[in-house]
Amino acid sequence: NFISFIKDYEEYHASDISESDTRSKLIDYIFINILGWDEKNIQREGHVEHGYYDYRFSIPSLHFIVEAKKQLVTLTLPEKNHIASISTLYPENKEIIDQIRRYLVDEGIAFGIITNGQQFIIGQFVNQNGNPWKQNKCLLFNGFDDIKERFITFYNNWLRHITLLFLNPLSYSNCRLHLLPVR
Repeated sequence: NFISFIKDYEEYHASDISESDTRSKLIDYIFINILGWDEKNIQREGHVEHGYYDYRFSIPSLHFIVEAKKQLVTLTLPEKNHIASISTLYPENKEIIDQIRRYLVDEGIAFGIITNGQQFIIGQFVNQNGNPWKQNKCLLFNGFDDIKERFITFYNNWLRHITLLFLNPLSYSNCRLHLLPVR
């Protein structure tokens, strides 16, 4: 599925597709057809005090928001790191991090994903434990080559990253792993 998706993506990449097309042609496909999310667990374009978030994913005891940007909006990510603190990512991605934080606070949710359909920042952007939120670690995927190279991590572990943060944020906040174990 992922390899055929990359071939289809090449057609989209040749043109400057809108944020709406990025969501429907790239992000929807990734979450539903590659990662296996059920449509009933996805809410799109939810209205909150600060505007409209793009996606809210909900399963029992776990909720997260996805903020989508059009495919040609490049997220600034460290080249070789697969995990980085929000404080490292924040200066170059301030606007979008602030945007997802507003939506998360409005919804009472801690976890979010920022994506342009090919780059992903996955993390806890809101704390309720008294610790500074910028110290939280994010799992990063810097394009399709990175996803292809670390596909098992992308497929199995991005949700585990959120779940570990959810279940034990204090012990996980100091994690320096580049690849989470697959179980």
